[in-house]
Amino acid sequence: MKDTTPNLEGLAADFQSLLSGDNVKIETLDQIAKTNNEATKIDMLWGKVLYFLCMERKKGMAKVSTFKEGEKHVICVYVDDYTDRAEVTALRKALRGIGIKSKIGFKPDAYSHLNIYKENPWKIRPSRYLE
Repeated sequence: MKDTTPNLEGLAADFQSLLSGDNVKIETLDQIAKTNNEATKIDMLWGKVLYFLCMERKKGMAKVSTFKEGEKHVICVYVDDYTDRAEVTALRKALRGIGIKSKIGFKPDAYSHLNIYKENPWKIRPSRYLE
């Protein structure tokens, strides 16, 4: 993924140029947003995930992390039962089909509630079925 850091200074400068040229239109706003990295790949991927869950799978929940300087986004897609390997495999295959290329793991919510993260004293991997 390309750098997703918004160029807020460039966005403001480009907007001032639009104002001075009396050229504030939806199309020109979209263009300066893209130019200054406001419309990112995560937005497009998030849209695909939501479309898949709502229109194709017709069930499930998902969430995406907010922008944090220097961090990558995380998209969480939930399954009914993470121990159901058939459901996990089918969901992973579908996510690959919509363009997710990075590793996909399944982290039980119980692990988060129990504070089982990457550096835990039991050396348990928090993500299951990481592929």
